[in-house]
Amino acid sequence: MKMRMHRILPHILLGIAAFAALPRPLYCADDTAAPARADDDSEEDSPAKKEPGPAVQKFWSGIRLLESSKVEEIAQGRADLQASADLEYSHAQLELGRYLLTGARGFKKDVRKGANLFILAAERGNAYALVAAGQCLYSGTGVRKDEAKAERFLQAAVADDADYSRPEPPPEAVKSAPEPAVAGALWSDPALTAKATANYLLGLIAASKKNLAEAHKHFVTAAM
Repeated sequence: MKMRMHRILPHILLGIAAFAALPRPLYCADDTAAPARADDDSEEDSPAKKEPGPAVQKFWSGIRLLESSKVEEIAQGRADLQASADLEYSHAQLELGRYLLTGARGFKKDVRKGANLFILAAERGNAYALVAAGQCLYSGTGVRKDEAKAERFLQAAVADDADYSRPEPPPEAVKSAPEPAVAGALWSDPALTAKATANYLLGLIAASKKNLAEAHKHFVTAAM
């Protein structure tokens, strides 16, 4: 077990770092998007689809413009992503939080605000945000360290009903998606990476409580 964890630990730690890292947003247009969440504001109870609401429109405008090389478009992208987050769109809150943690693309670095955005999105049931908030609470990044609260968020993130759905990109976002920078790069599933991170952190928390059986279970799950 010990040797196995030594082998997988670097990969898990890379996953933890990559989850909060930028500039590439979590919602890559070349991935197959899962069904939209309830707060996507993109579907009605009836079978017919309605036009995306302003929060969704601002979100995708922000994601698209932040990929631009033009200073004025990047600035508009920051404003659009902020506007979407202000409308309490959890996906925008998550992405904005990630930018604020790093200060990328002209955002003013604000770790405290970024962590609080993760928590707001997590409270709306966004599973990716549950993991990000759990990381911050476990490490004390931007918020007071609180292992008990971190554990609650992380347990919700690995639950069977955790919502790892992602918003479906509009056609123009798919068309403008950049090609992979490295030829033959391995495909990575953001949900699997997030779950592995959550299980690894839960293993650390269990180990700190001397619950070695529980820690072993989470470490093995993270390695799978």
